[in-house]
Amino acid sequence: MGMVAAGFSSDLLIGFVIGSFVGLLLGPLLRLWLSWREWASASAEADLLGDVLERMEAGWWPEQEAPDLPDAPVSGGRQDAR
Repeated sequence: MGMVAAGFSSDLLIGFVIGSFVGLLLGPLLRLWLSWREWASASAEADLLGDVLERMEAGWWPEQEAPDLPDAPVSGGRQDAR
């Protein structure tokens, strides 16, 4: 079994340090942006729901009138045809 030795260069260390700092800075900013976007979406949805409920309570919808139907004869029971 052979061992592969990797050379440890200063470029690797510098890349790791820069990548770590960028990750540590951008991670919280990304979480903050995603949280704000979710809050804005939920807020808009709640406002929309509130508007719908206000309209329902305010009675902005026109009242539906029952259609005029002719009076149907009321049968007291079963009638036999003779």
